[in-house]
Amino acid sequence: MTESRYFLPDDYVARNEPEYFVDDNLNAVWQPDVYPEAAAVGRRLGAQRIIDLGCGTAGKLVALHPEFEIVGIDFGSNIEACRERYDFGTWMAVDLDRDETLDIDFAGAVLVCADVIEHVLHPERLLGLLKTAREDGASCLLLSTPERELYNEPGHLGPPPNAAHVREWTRAELEQLLASHGLRGHIGLTRSNDVMPYMQTILAVTPGTASEHREIVAEWWDERRKWEQLAVEHDRLLGEKEQVIQDFVDVKAWLEEQRAAWQRTAEEALQAQALAQEQLAVITESATVDEKPAT
Repeated sequence: MTESRYFLPDDYVARNEPEYFVDDNLNAVWQPDVYPEAAAVGRRLGAQRIIDLGCGTAGKLVALHPEFEIVGIDFGSNIEACRERYDFGTWMAVDLDRDETLDIDFAGAVLVCADVIEHVLHPERLLGLLKTAREDGASCLLLSTPERELYNEPGHLGPPPNAAHVREWTRAELEQLLASHGLRGHIGLTRSNDVMPYMQTILAVTPGTASEHREIVAEWWDERRKWEQLAVEHDRLLGEKEQVIQDFVDVKAWLEEQRAAWQRTAEEALQAQALAQEQLAVITESATVDEKPAT
């Protein structure tokens, strides 16, 4: 597990040709709590602007307007959709996998990078942009990405099931990756979507460089951690309940298989018995004919 491998296991398999992800017509709202949390910490920091790197079609970002000035950054059909749908805000066409500079004033802004890093081939470029934004005065960064072993299963080594994902990290791996780019802060979990309540997405929060930013974000995070712990415990209890239900389902399926196997055996035995009786009847009838005296 090395820095050159983005702190992933040496035998992890990445996807080298990810699909372009169109953030539209989804069957759920993904990262439903990241943007409200960005707004919550933004209020405490006195931020007036939220900058979303990898905004998709910006459905969650625009909900923060007009309380905050919003800036959405993406490329392709996603950013075109933003420009067509919303005549407010600032929409910038930038490929975060290629471009390494952003012509924007980050001073005092809260940055959001929600479930983006797993889509890029070169995460060091994205992290370089985020590091520069922090050094240029951004007050806080919220970055989310699926937790590989919670979202898949322990020991999962890629490639990600989602064809638009290149890599996925565990919390420990992502923490190392962020720290290697000077983005140290707080790391926990958040809901992946609004359909299932599971906390299976990593939320990393890095305060700005000012001591005031660090103090405010730390205080907010300490408060947030309490309900995160409750949500994680809820996940555990729900998982145990679902496991018990699954065990019952498995036992029921096993009993049905045993009943079906017994029924097949019984039917085969009856068929064999019937055949034996038929054969016996034929033999008995033949013997009777042979024993009749000649006339």
